[in-house]
Order: sequence, then C-alpha cells, then structure tokens
Amino acid sequence: MNNSYINNQPFFYNQEQKKSNTKIIIGVILTVIILAIVSFFLFFNNKKESNDIKLNTSRLYMKTGNEFILVGSYINDVGFSSLLIYESEDPTIATVEKRTGVITALKEGKTRIKVYVETSPDKYSYCEIIIGDKSNIDEFGNIVEESNE
Repeated sequence: MNNSYINNQPFFYNQEQKKSNTKIIIGVILTVIILAIVSFFLFFNNKKESNDIKLNTSRLYMKTGNEFILVGSYINDVGFSSLLIYESEDPTIATVEKRTGVITALKEGKTRIKVYVETSPDKYSYCEIIIGDKSNIDEFGNIVEESNE
C-alpha cells in the first residue's frame, strides 16, 4: 500500500479508490467527447433553408396595372429581424420595389419575385406572380389563350 499524508494525517490509497478514480476520469473524458460531437453537429447543421423567410403569400394573381405589397419577414439566429431585398425574375411582366416589396403588374404573364436576406443571399423565398384577367387563368395558374372558333 502507498502511504501518503494529507493535512499531516495518514492517507491510504488502495486499489478500489484507484479504480473508482479511473472510472470517474474515463466518464468525464467520454462526456466531453460526446458534448463536442453534439455541438459540432448542431453548429454545422444549423443552416437556414430557403423557406425560413416568411411571406404573406406564395402565389399571387393580379390584373395589369394593379399593385400589391409583398411582405416578408426573417428572424436571424440571434433573434433579430434582417433586411430583405425583393427582385423580379422578369421585370417586363412585374416590377417590385427593392426595399418595400411593392409589386406592379405590367403585362399579362407569369414571373416570380425572389425575396432574400441582404447579408445572406443564400437565404431566400419566392412568390409566384400570375398576371391576367382572372377568367383566363386556370386552376393551376396557367394563362389560357382564347380560341377563335
């Protein structure tokens, strides 16, 4: 047996105490490893998907000349809202104000408005815009041409 003194008192270190201390050390090491692995996956799998930007509509039917305000919102990882940018894929069909989301229908057709986070363009959402007279738009949003029969 190993005799040591703690506070001038004899301390006897036996094999059972040594095994117990070894188990505690191994448990602490395993806990640290598990926490590191979990933290790694939580950190690197916390990517925002495109649907994290909430829009007041994902599909909009409009008549030529009408306006609509597309409202988007995005809350970042620390709980603050972020500035959004609005862009029309085809500005000949519909324009949109870059900062306000005001859409103006210019002519009959279909386009999409992309809404993205100014500081993170990889975080985005789309709103489909269909412009025409409601009578010439089918249930799938396709513009139906009148036939001259």
